[in-house]
Amino acid sequence: DLYAAVRAPAPAGYRDVANLVRRSRPAPPARPAYIAVNNRFVGNAPLAIAAILDELDKPGGFVYTDGGGLA
Repeated sequence: DLYAAVRAPAPAGYRDVANLVRRSRPAPPARPAYIAVNNRFVGNAPLAIAAILDELDKPGGFVYTDGGGLA
């Protein structure tokens, strides 16, 4: 099956998506983040989502500031 496994892991992509989520909720009131993930991202959407959630669980991940820089 073409989409049975992660074909091309994308750690930088997982970090980028996690940072979009972090940026959407920096302080109350939190805003929801809607992220579309499909099989074409890395070959398996559920495993890509799991990797993004793992990235969100990491302490000390950088967050983009409103000024476009990195914090």
